[in-house]
Amino acid sequence: MVFLKPGVSTFDQTKEPLTRAWDLNMRQHYATYQEQVAQNTYRLQKAPRGLPMFGEWNFPYKFQHRYLLLELYQKKKYLGAINPDEVDRFARIQPTIREDLRLTFSPLS
Repeated sequence: MVFLKPGVSTFDQTKEPLTRAWDLNMRQHYATYQEQVAQNTYRLQKAPRGLPMFGEWNFPYKFQHRYLLLELYQKKKYLGAINPDEVDRFARIQPTIREDLRLTFSPLS
């Protein structure tokens, strides 16, 4: 597992402020999302075990949900947190970006 120091960035604040902000956010949330990725991967590996009639392999909707969660946490791990400045800049091009991000990164329940 990769361990990243939170609060330490290699990017310069004056030359690359958005990249530095992304790097700091990613480092801050990386361990949390990596733990979620590990848990969901374990659940997906464990699911086919058990009796054939009662195992989760019989129910594809449970697998789909877990695969979607795994993909969501993998994306969140590298995204960190979404910077509001970036969203404001992009909102001029695509006005529905806030709703799109909310629907994409809302936790699946």
